[in-house]
Amino acid sequence: MNHLRTFWHSQVAFLLLLTLLALALRVGYAFVYLGAGYSPELDAREYSDIAASLASGRGFALADGALTAIRPPLFPLLLAAVYRLAGGVNYAAGLALEALLGTGVVLATYAAADRVYGRRTGRLAGLMAAIYPLLIYAGGALLSEPLFILLVMLALAAGLTALDRPTPGNHALLGLWLGLAWLARPNGLLLVIFLLGWLVVARLQGRGDPAPAVDAKGTQMNAGGRRFLAGGKSALIRVDLRPLLLAALAALAVVSPWIIRNYHVFGKLIPSTTMGGAVLFGSNNARVLAEPALHGDWVAPCEIPGAGWSCALDEVGRDAAWQQLGVQFIREHLSDLPRLVWWRIVKFWHLYPFTHGFPENVGFYAYVAAALLAGAGAWLTRQQWRRTGAALAVIACFAAGALLFWGGFRMRTPAEPALIVLAAGAVARVLRINDVSC
Repeated sequence: MNHLRTFWHSQVAFLLLLTLLALALRVGYAFVYLGAGYSPELDAREYSDIAASLASGRGFALADGALTAIRPPLFPLLLAAVYRLAGGVNYAAGLALEALLGTGVVLATYAAADRVYGRRTGRLAGLMAAIYPLLIYAGGALLSEPLFILLVMLALAAGLTALDRPTPGNHALLGLWLGLAWLARPNGLLLVIFLLGWLVVARLQGRGDPAPAVDAKGTQMNAGGRRFLAGGKSALIRVDLRPLLLAALAALAVVSPWIIRNYHVFGKLIPSTTMGGAVLFGSNNARVLAEPALHGDWVAPCEIPGAGWSCALDEVGRDAAWQQLGVQFIREHLSDLPRLVWWRIVKFWHLYPFTHGFPENVGFYAYVAAALLAGAGAWLTRQQWRRTGAALAVIACFAAGALLFWGGFRMRTPAEPALIVLAAGAVARVLRINDVSC
């Protein structure tokens, strides 16, 4: 028991064992459960083909050699570096990369919870993330999810640091992580909006806050130097947006080489990828509306009746055509939008009966427990809304994206570490774990 207490109180020992636990579970899943015969398919195959092209010096291109912007660049670049180190295309090395990124997600979840609640709750969140099945499963293919989730949690932690210490360096670091997340998945752009929006709200001060200090001129000042009109029952708020502008510009600076490259190659402004039309039209079409099996989901545009002509266009042309078809469908089916949105909510939050029993569906049982505890955590720790709001902003970001496009595991997974942070807050409150600040 003394050894256990020593472990719990030793920061170095805890982080070391947490890292080893997370890595062992992810390596075991990839190489023992999946086996050595893994071969990427569908999206994973496309990522691998682009990475192989980069590793061989042929540029950001598909297997046929055509230059592309169909996938965001960060994960293929990272995978290409692994392929170069491995001496060629090596799926096992790619899965090892995924295991390392997944371990990074666990440590970043610990860091984020540490900044929301304190060190002991952070450790609890880290342990929960280490054994959380859906985060382990996310690293079972050559997909961008582990990298993206890592960057999401690093941005969350950086946002909380910028809230506590609003220095230019901290805001630039927040922008860096947000920009990299944008380069990892297209909905990273949505994360920029939600996290910076949370930071604006978190810095507001009103009636329920402690009385701010008053300077010699009678102007109220809060800890961050933001000004309020003295006198009266309510305060007129003037938020200093310059630090947030710095974060946004830092994010844009990170993404700008990719945007410039796309304009040079395709002659068109492409902020992220040429998949926007496929996602929009694939989520808003007659098949998704009519077929119960597709409710809340996505179907390949080339499998939608009447859209075959668009599949013969080039990459940029297809993207533009599918965007137009998606917008046209939405305009012509405004009365059906409530049903489409409801199905996406159901799909995103998995609000339907489980189709498999234990242990096949153990990941979803763990998700349900985490989601319920997260709701309890947000309520029980509502006095800390400025800090818990960062996790809620991340969850809201991906839930909002699902409302326009499609729900499902891959859309929800980036929000699940934030659910774990709030769930750890609930468990800590119920167990009366006395926290200490980081």
